[in-house]
Amino acid sequence: MDVNQTEWLPGLYGSIINKNRAVGMCRYHKTAMTVKTMKQHGCLCKNGRQCDAFTRCEEHDFWRQHEQKKELRKARRQMATSMAV
Repeated sequence: MDVNQTEWLPGLYGSIINKNRAVGMCRYHKTAMTVKTMKQHGCLCKNGRQCDAFTRCEEHDFWRQHEQKKELRKARRQMATSMAV
């Protein structure tokens, strides 16, 4: 991929982010978010739920991995409860 043909998005604090690295957009700040900035700002865990201003970019690989981790935690929890009975 040629650097000149890469699409860039505005990030927090005046940075620019490659479109391929953006996992979501913040409507409040009007910027793209990487995994690191999303975790630092707690976009997925505001009061136990996702922030209202955060919009996911579903095509990013992070979300597929995130769903797999959630399913694995759920399966482990069910296994632990079935063992305890």
